[in-house]
Amino acid sequence: MEKLSAVAKESQSDQLKKLKDLCEKETENLKKKMDKRWKEKFHEAKSQEKSHRVTEEKKAELKQSHVVEAVHCIRRLEDAQAKRLERLLEKHQDIQQQILDEKPKLQNDLKQEYQGKFQRLPLEIQEFLQDSAACKRKFSNDGHWNDVPISTTTEQLNHTAASPHVKLDERSSEKVFDTSL
Repeated sequence: MEKLSAVAKESQSDQLKKLKDLCEKETENLKKKMDKRWKEKFHEAKSQEKSHRVTEEKKAELKQSHVVEAVHCIRRLEDAQAKRLERLLEKHQDIQQQILDEKPKLQNDLKQEYQGKFQRLPLEIQEFLQDSAACKRKFSNDGHWNDVPISTTTEQLNHTAASPHVKLDERSSEKVFDTSL
């Protein structure tokens, strides 16, 4: 769960960095666009004049108009960028909250899974011991293996499997294995 949170935070950090880079590029492109517009307006004003000279008064008027337009465009862009950042941060918070909300559910699922496995364990051990004992009896003719008395082990396992309310500490204190494997 912590790894998931760490991966989410790393991903979110990367997203914020990319958004910041994107915003910087958009601002830079807007400034270039505004400069190009300024030059176009200036050349247009120049070509409209018969003498191909723009008066200082006209130049000041063009500059003022350009500054107002540029400020307006930059503010709109900054507002749009701030809204994008806000939406992204909200999504990040939602994701972190989903991770936190899923944690107890996943822990409960994991606990149930391991409780089920733990309850099946005595039966699986019993089956293993029976298979092992049968295998030993089969190969006892070689003289290498002896018969294993499994009656006491089987009884202990049956008792343990029949009483799942016995705590793990109590089960672990019992000696279940009494074989010479």
